[in-house]
Amino acid sequence: MNPLSRVLSSLTCAAVTAAALAAPATAADGYDGVYQISSTRYPDFCLEWDVYSARPKECNGSVYQRWEVSQSSDGTYRLMANGFLCAAEGVKLDIQECDDRIEQKWHGTPSVAGGYEIRNAASGKCVELSSLQILAPCNGSTYQSWKFTPRK
Repeated sequence: MNPLSRVLSSLTCAAVTAAALAAPATAADGYDGVYQISSTRYPDFCLEWDVYSARPKECNGSVYQRWEVSQSSDGTYRLMANGFLCAAEGVKLDIQECDDRIEQKWHGTPSVAGGYEIRNAASGKCVELSSLQILAPCNGSTYQSWKFTPRK
């Protein structure tokens, strides 16, 4: 199993994602933890959540850019914010109360850019750094490559 698949076998809960997203040694080794998820193409942009959705914003280290990544019993991953909100596939990268729906489950696949794609388990779409959409068909582009940096 590839490193991100073990750490993000599903970037769930809390936006993402896909994933996903170059994983640090801890993530690559399959440990659950708290991470900042940043673009490998534009490292100054991180996934940030609010009570409705997640989107790329300038990295600032705030609590809104901290994601709890945990593996589910089915091998997928969830991205959780604030202890009970999850990133989910929806109209965009939605934030919802965690309830283990498939839309809140994510897989991580190593990307050619040195990071990880964050791929939704329900739709197969990837989290993308874009001003028009945050979820898009996976295409291997550097806009869909994410790095996980451990946070306390």
